[in-house]
Amino acid sequence: MESKTPLRASFGFTFIELLVVLGLMVTLAALAVPLFFNWQSQSGLDTVAQELAAVVREAQARAMAGDGASAWGVHFDDAASDRFVLFRGASFATRDAAYDQVTVLPPSVAYDAILVAGGDAVVFSRGRGTTGNIGSVTLRSSEGKTFELRVNAAGAVNAP
Repeated sequence: MESKTPLRASFGFTFIELLVVLGLMVTLAALAVPLFFNWQSQSGLDTVAQELAAVVREAQARAMAGDGASAWGVHFDDAASDRFVLFRGASFATRDAAYDQVTVLPPSVAYDAILVAGGDAVVFSRGRGTTGNIGSVTLRSSEGKTFELRVNAAGAVNAP
């Protein structure tokens, strides 16, 4: 005697299949999130490093062009607000503050070392673009990665 059990069409997913797929997605997300934050931190350091190098080069270019008939420089301020300032004048203390261009470092980046002859600023001489403030400035990300900007006496900016 034949059984007359109707065949049932099966559509969709079982609960077990859904749990397996959900588990795989959670595992992949758990692996991707730390990688994303590490990339974001490195990207923030790279952006600030490029901006710092560009500002130092701009100070030198303005000094060489005689913009405002004055020397130009960059002040590295790590004491109060982790920032750097493009300024017009022979020193940061005697600058014309109306021309200041301030860049604040993001929270994920800070100064690691400011090793500049004569203090915490690099000043380029008017017309020649040379400096007596040779040295380096090192930035560090919250992940421990570093960037070093070096300036020599000729005013050349070495930024890897």
